[in-house]
Amino acid sequence: MISSYKERILNLGLKAKRVLVTGSTRGIGKAIAAGFVGEGAKVAVHGRRQEAAEVSAREVVQEVGGKAEQVIAVSGDLSAKGGVGRVFRGCLEGLGGIDVLVNNAGTFEVSGWKQADGDRWLQAYGVNVVSMVRLIRRVVEPMREQGSGRIIQIASISAAVAPPVFPDYAAAKAATVNLTVSLMQELAGTGITVNTISPGPVETATWKDFALQIAELQGWEKDLETVKKKLLSGLMSNASGRLGRPQDVADACLFLASSRSSYINGVNLPVTGGLAARAV
Repeated sequence: MISSYKERILNLGLKAKRVLVTGSTRGIGKAIAAGFVGEGAKVAVHGRRQEAAEVSAREVVQEVGGKAEQVIAVSGDLSAKGGVGRVFRGCLEGLGGIDVLVNNAGTFEVSGWKQADGDRWLQAYGVNVVSMVRLIRRVVEPMREQGSGRIIQIASISAAVAPPVFPDYAAAKAATVNLTVSLMQELAGTGITVNTISPGPVETATWKDFALQIAELQGWEKDLETVKKKLLSGLMSNASGRLGRPQDVADACLFLASSRSSYINGVNLPVTGGLAARAV
């Protein structure tokens, strides 16, 4: 739950904006959806299953003190054409359109080069890249017609550091960063901005599972706090001295969706606490 959310409201001029956040039934996506609701936007919470999306939509409203009419639930498998169409139609019916698309949905498995065969690479690319492209193609023309829009991809720091434990996922996220720059140039002068956010390690349920898998591979004690300390003193060491929180990514996303970011276009914004920072 987001504590003291009213104290966190940024007043970014997002009231009544129509927002689709894919993969928003938990973790980072759910925090992003909650942030938009707190700012007064109308939000489509998306999940693969309708029941899960509906539960999360209600929880988001309760957590931020929003209104039930601000949030709808949409569902569909975005790795399939039919699922993308279903989600898009749900947004048209429930929101009347999409002003902001946050492409957050994605998945990864911990598997090295020996385990990640060609089929797994294809699956990773389909879920993490092609699904985004299909949704982008749906929303771009309506955004062109209204002369404004925000498209935000959620990638990962792994796109830059490319760890060997999930090479297929890292490559897919690198493709996400690349497509953002290409799309930005395609949409030049339309009033639509396209940006990427690349989070570092963010403490979610998925991250905890990942951390325990690392502990097993390293032969460490499987106590989460102990594992966290080891990672923060080594592999995940950063200048901020902590792991990311879902709200850190949500706040960056809210800013990029706002009118205050209209001159920020085609960037890849690292939300990493300084992990793998570079001067250029």
